[in-house]
Amino acid sequence: MKPATGGAVRRGTRVSTAARAALACVAALLAMTVPDTTRAATAPAQDVAPATPLAADERGTSPDEDAARLLERLAARTADVSFAAAADLTVRRPGHERSVRVRVYRHAGLDRWLLRVDGRVRESGTRVLLADDRVLVRFPRVDTLLELPVALGGERLLGSDFGVGDLAVLADGGRRFTARVLDRSEEDRTRLVRLELVPRESRSSLYGAVRLTLDEQLVTPRELEFLDELGAIVRRVLFHGDGPLPDRWTATTPGRDGWESTLEVTYFDPAPRFHDEAFTAEELRR
Repeated sequence: MKPATGGAVRRGTRVSTAARAALACVAALLAMTVPDTTRAATAPAQDVAPATPLAADERGTSPDEDAARLLERLAARTADVSFAAAADLTVRRPGHERSVRVRVYRHAGLDRWLLRVDGRVRESGTRVLLADDRVLVRFPRVDTLLELPVALGGERLLGSDFGVGDLAVLADGGRRFTARVLDRSEEDRTRLVRLELVPRESRSSLYGAVRLTLDEQLVTPRELEFLDELGAIVRRVLFHGDGPLPDRWTATTPGRDGWESTLEVTYFDPAPRFHDEAFTAEELRR
């Protein structure tokens, strides 16, 4: 299977790690991410034009309408374009760190995502397909295929400080959350707007709310804060870069000294050539 660039699949994961690895892969899928101790070739800059600033006449008459329009524009940047990408996910803990590589393929025409994990023996070769609100995870090492529900979960991505739903906030926030503008500010001559997002289906989310900070002109993400039901911040994600897929993601867990995870895009192709069949459940089963 050759959806775009990317090496051959060689290994998979063990059944004992199926549930966690599957949900973790979903996050990467929705959130385009991941990688391994072997470094990919130097990543070319994402040669994509910045988003058009939100014009004054595009702003709604209320904070809620402003928030909805911003989420709509953000989703268009993240999910309405096809691309192929590779990223290195590094997880740091006191005294040690580990890395894996993930290749992410976005087929905007089919509205589907495909993820492949390379690197560590337990995860390598795992493939994830997100299609039609279904999540299919293939573990070739044990010849296992799982189907999982799409949820706004807080399950950690491959044991990192990232969550399975991080990219879903950027790519599908308008459908998954109700939003309102909290405040606006200026930092280094950049106009910032902070939104509060509340899950539409609270029973499917491990978070009480999410705060999303955007560059209001370019409509690009700068920070995500995940709050519990009491309003305490349980995770924080910072973004760097203005392309459809931010160049660098940094996640931390407040209260856990020495816990930090980074996601660095090492390859990005804004005009990939895909085989449609690669984004099907039938191909995943092979």
